[in-house]
Amino acid sequence: FKQLSEAERIYGAKPPRPDDTKARAYTKHFLGVAAKNWRKTGDVARGNVNEAYEYLSKAAEIVKDDPKQFLIPVTLAEILSYRSDQKKAAADAVDEIIRRFNDIGKKEQLDSNQHSLFVRTLLLKGNLEMTERRFKQAVDSYADALKKDDKNAYAKLSLLHAKKLNGAKVDREEWKNALSLLESSGATKKRETVTKVIALVWAVIAAHEGKDESSEERYLKDLESIGTTLSRITHREPLFFSPISKDIEEFTTLKAHLGQYLGTDAIS
Repeated sequence: FKQLSEAERIYGAKPPRPDDTKARAYTKHFLGVAAKNWRKTGDVARGNVNEAYEYLSKAAEIVKDDPKQFLIPVTLAEILSYRSDQKKAAADAVDEIIRRFNDIGKKEQLDSNQHSLFVRTLLLKGNLEMTERRFKQAVDSYADALKKDDKNAYAKLSLLHAKKLNGAKVDREEWKNALSLLESSGATKKRETVTKVIALVWAVIAAHEGKDESSEERYLKDLESIGTTLSRITHREPLFFSPISKDIEEFTTLKAHLGQYLGTDAIS
């Protein structure tokens, strides 16, 4: 936060230059990402989302005329998806981004970064549909993401979860295969806590659904271990994306929702 905030101060103290456009935009983008995951201690429940929105909306304004800019619009759409009063705006933004990706794809092959962001956008579309309990549509969106990247563990896990909530019987072997895909990606071993927690929650869910009790116990212990070592930084506390609620939550809330899922086999 300190270095990014200092960079923002420096850029804001002088007239904008064309050469600085991307740097100014990405400074605000990464401040927004950091704010999303680290809420100011004592702030209101959605304070982190509101702070992130302020940064991301300004970043999006800076790059609005760049037809090949996708990272900032996708991240802004994600932030909107966490605001109950902006769900439609998030869905509209996602649909527009998908349209832009498809238009570019008709003319030229997407580069690796664009391809990854396209998959991320389709996952976000599915997440939005899940929060509206539109499970059939979410199945379609996650399936589209998996078609574009069949090695994406989150696309596979999200698809199985949506299928289950849509009433389909999902074979335990599919969950085991999805867990193997997640493990082979290295996500459960990452050092960065916010990302690792997401992977561990998915790992617990996949092991539970696959009736792999030893793996479920192991990943629950890994998750519990993280909980005992969490600490605040610069007067901020960490928040985490929940694969169950598709929202940003405190660690204790995330654990509670996971416990409910394991105990009731239903989304909380």
